[in-house]
Amino acid sequence: MTQKKLVENLLKLSENSEGLVEAGRVKAVCAFVEQKFSEINAVKILKLYKKGLDLRIAQQSSKVFYSGSLDDASKQVLAAFAKSKGAISGLEFLEEDKLIAGIKISVGDRVWENSLRLRLEMLAQSLGV
Repeated sequence: MTQKKLVENLLKLSENSEGLVEAGRVKAVCAFVEQKFSEINAVKILKLYKKGLDLRIAQQSSKVFYSGSLDDASKQVLAAFAKSKGAISGLEFLEEDKLIAGIKISVGDRVWENSLRLRLEMLAQSLGV
């Protein structure tokens, strides 16, 4: 089994049935790696494991920023989009007036934005302002 496949399996073991990372499971995985692998290999595996954990934990914190107001139907569409991009749970909706008009969605370290503010920034860049 490759290290990449091993780490993927360890990450799956770190999640509960809802796909959320649990501290107790992480602790058990770390103990398993320390027991089963040499120190050098354990360090390599745990570094890759931590990188994967960071991403999964970040995905558990997904946010939708909007300006104005959103109805329930719009929230459902945005939640479906976020889920299709890897959001695991707990989508948070936050009003942000700086957007001027539009939406910004963050899932982990990835961001999608469609707003008047972004379009104005892009126009200013193209004009050299």
